[in-house]
Amino acid sequence: MEVLWGAWVRRLVFSEHDELINIEGIYDVISKKVKADFPFLVDLQVVLAFKKYRAEEGRNFEISLEMRDMDGLTIISDNTTITVPEADNKVWYEGYEFKAVEITRPGYYELWVLVSGEQRQTVGLWVTAPKTTVYDPERDITTELWSEDYRDWRNDP
Repeated sequence: MEVLWGAWVRRLVFSEHDELINIEGIYDVISKKVKADFPFLVDLQVVLAFKKYRAEEGRNFEISLEMRDMDGLTIISDNTTITVPEADNKVWYEGYEFKAVEITRPGYYELWVLVSGEQRQTVGLWVTAPKTTVYDPERDITTELWSEDYRDWRNDP
């Protein structure tokens, strides 16, 4: 079994009759405006596309979903078992929801998809917020800070 791709989505609609899926609102960035917006809670939903092989039909696989921040710290961890469907389609889709995920700071986050303990896919998510970059040529220092924290660095003692 392969994990072909994954995407963050606003909503998934599965058809009960023909296993079709309607994916609404694929995104890879969440934007906030100011430092006061952090930390915040967000509901996340991801869709994964799987490819099966005939010999795997009916077999169960352990799926682990782990969302990690830039420091490698796990902020979401979920385990589930999926059964490979017995159907003519080689590709099928699974959706997963994560309620009230706490995002503490802007940065790059990854959802790791592990099948039976082996990493098979990553789904990236950028959480952005505008910051100011200040360059002090006298000290040859570049500083990144929140716009509301800005002050004239040359006059600092």
